[in-house]
Amino acid sequence: MDLKTALTTGLLIILVSMVLSAGCLTGSSPESREPPVVQPEYFNLVNPSVSNAVSIEKGKSFYSKNCKNCHGSEGFGDGAQAIMYEPKPTNLHDSQVQDKSEGELFQLISEGVKGTSMQAFKWLSEDDRWDIVNFMRTFEVEEGA
Repeated sequence: MDLKTALTTGLLIILVSMVLSAGCLTGSSPESREPPVVQPEYFNLVNPSVSNAVSIEKGKSFYSKNCKNCHGSEGFGDGAQAIMYEPKPTNLHDSQVQDKSEGELFQLISEGVKGTSMQAFKWLSEDDRWDIVNFMRTFEVEEGA
């Protein structure tokens, strides 16, 4: 491989890494963290996606592509990039997460959380976001995690 090809390949790898990690880079200032306020239109929102093996597998796939770097492959908030953020990414097994309505979880995925590294994922289709909610519901609850 010649030098030009090696440099081009290296720059491409760096660029792709930056794009993939961008999901965890917004708003990570600890002093601006605010508890998420549930918007009325989300609170009683009913999940139109049936929670079945197909939906959960789709949700797992979208989670792996968009959430795993921060929340970890098992949802414990221990992803490869978690150490870069304060406040740390949320442990999705925590009862404070799992006790939320499906509409609230959909809002957090859709709108993100101000003052944290959790960005908005409105660019995913609604069906994709609901599938992520269904996948998140497979995490076992840990009190005070």
